[in-house]
Amino acid sequence: MSNKPQAWRIAGLVLPLLLVLSVYLLARAQRPLASPAVASEGVSQPGRIVNEVGSGAWCIHQDPDGVYWLGCTESGLFRIAGQEITNYTEADGLAGNNVRGITGDGSGGLLITTTRGLSRFDGQNFSLLEPVDYGQDWGTLKPGPKQVWLILDPARNNPCLFDGDSLISLHLPPAPGLEDYRRRNPNLGYDPAGVYTIYRDRAGNVWFGTASLGACRWDGREFSWLYEDELVNTPAGGNFGLRSIFEDRDGAFWICNTRQRFEFSAEARLEAGFSQLAYSKLPGLPDAGTDNADNFSYFASVTQDPDGTMWLACGTDGVWQYAAGKVHKYPICNGAFTMTVQRDKAGRTWVGTGEHGLHWIDGDAVVPFGPDSL
Repeated sequence: MSNKPQAWRIAGLVLPLLLVLSVYLLARAQRPLASPAVASEGVSQPGRIVNEVGSGAWCIHQDPDGVYWLGCTESGLFRIAGQEITNYTEADGLAGNNVRGITGDGSGGLLITTTRGLSRFDGQNFSLLEPVDYGQDWGTLKPGPKQVWLILDPARNNPCLFDGDSLISLHLPPAPGLEDYRRRNPNLGYDPAGVYTIYRDRAGNVWFGTASLGACRWDGREFSWLYEDELVNTPAGGNFGLRSIFEDRDGAFWICNTRQRFEFSAEARLEAGFSQLAYSKLPGLPDAGTDNADNFSYFASVTQDPDGTMWLACGTDGVWQYAAGKVHKYPICNGAFTMTVQRDKAGRTWVGTGEHGLHWIDGDAVVPFGPDSL
């Protein structure tokens, strides 16, 4: 008998607990024990040279120079350049030690989102960017390639936009099911409209995945919504949240689970005063049509190679590779929760887990990261 319903229930319980744990971890002081990084001129630089990365690997980024950056839920930011690992924490000016996102700022620097705010890093110093609250004033904004969308704390905050100089905090308009959801759940400890993920598709639309109210597409003019219960809530009853949206090379969208893909119309339909997305469904992975099917799972992260091969971080189900109509599964540390999967410029697959840190896939083996991994 399949153990999937139990696994999904565990996932639905574990993810909120991870959020609670992350709040607790914010109070723990970080005391670097290793030597400070030193520039070639002998001037001390931010950070500490360490021998290993942190255990809660939440996000991975490779910059244009090929340097890897890892964000962890307790131990801050790690720079991985060859065999040298540098750790940055609040002691170095990082906004918080619970890192949730890393991306380029468009000018050669980094933007690092934490549960305590956003840091900009120019390679030498960290600066804190305070958000300017625009409320629901989206009228002066248009989707564009130079915009960098950010989430300061997934499922707890509004979407933010970095325009090259300023950090703008925005509020999504009310979702179709918001008031009903609050009536049914009056004692929520989180915002059901809190944003888990932001994704820009090839047409330039910006998508927002929320904790409990589905997905929203902004085309620069209007907000259109999609809600299906199975995208947010698992069959066993746990709330997964809408954590991942991805457009594949065929133009179909994968949202949260492997059962189906979506094809969306550019035009939306008006229903009960709300703009609703018009769409059709296509099959997702093979053998994913039922709740107990071998290839049905929820994923928190997904990426695709130029040849069409897909990689999905499927929580306690590990990392799945989908190529040429077949699914290959890589279990991670006896059920460790896989948070993110990233393909680098050399074609290596990197995996971040909530409990056991960073791994990479070497052939059929999943290898814990170490200084000699590169």
